[in-house]
Amino acid sequence: VHWWLPPATLHASLVPAPSLCASQDDMYDTASRLCQVGQKYAFWYLKHKSWVQCAPNVPGYRLLVNAGADAGGNFWYAPHMAMEVRAFYDTCIPECATDEDTFHVNRDLCMATDDVLVTFLNGDGQRCAANTPGEREIRSATGALSNRQGRYWYKADAAAKVRRLLESCHATCAKGDPTLHDKIHCQVFNTLALRFLQGGGGTCDKRLPGYKLLGSMGATKDVQGTFMYPRSGGSEVQQFYLSCMQGWRPSQHAFGTVEHGAERVRGKTLKQAGDAARRRKDQREWEEAMEMDQY
Repeated sequence: VHWWLPPATLHASLVPAPSLCASQDDMYDTASRLCQVGQKYAFWYLKHKSWVQCAPNVPGYRLLVNAGADAGGNFWYAPHMAMEVRAFYDTCIPECATDEDTFHVNRDLCMATDDVLVTFLNGDGQRCAANTPGEREIRSATGALSNRQGRYWYKADAAAKVRRLLESCHATCAKGDPTLHDKIHCQVFNTLALRFLQGGGGTCDKRLPGYKLLGSMGATKDVQGTFMYPRSGGSEVQQFYLSCMQGWRPSQHAFGTVEHGAERVRGKTLKQAGDAARRRKDQREWEEAMEMDQY
């Protein structure tokens, strides 16, 4: 059935009716006696957005697709079909930029976890493309929070922008440290960290992952007392350096991050995930076109 609503009555008398409709976000039109899809994840999935995934093989989805959208782009269903539509809603989940980034329902936001990106956003070094749409999305969503909990956040619908930002990120040595001749290690130049490592005292936090990456460059006279670490761990070492500073508190910096380069979306690299999302969208549009043609 294709719902056609006269322009004079379209959206004229929308009221909340969670007892009639599938969700408290859906609205009931007293004139047409139909429910309007208001559950945002289901709505945007129906609009072919790649940042949310729902099950397309359930009756509620097919019902909404077959009915089609009205002139305003909204989807409608009869109240007696609310149970089927609700079952479709229950399958919908937003997809963050990476598998490691986590979606927090209470904030309705994804939390960034990539260590290189987080260090870059903190202004503590590392290299990512600056002033990108992804960075702006993160800073906007994070800045709007009254308590960011030392983390960085972004809206799920900005996942593609954040993913492109992550693709521009590359691990570098910690601030002030040079790259060694092998091009894959860095030498510790941080004076506070060196004093601590050489037994001269200090308040550096040995519990941090960056400390475990540090190793002696050797016992010969020319390298005695010098330390190095893999360049891929530059962001973790930078966090260790920060812990050596007077007045440092763990709450001042984002922790619980993951190593850069480990990010995946459903087991695929970022580029593969982006390509797969585009293919899913194209396939879904093709299937819906075929269904409408058969109808």
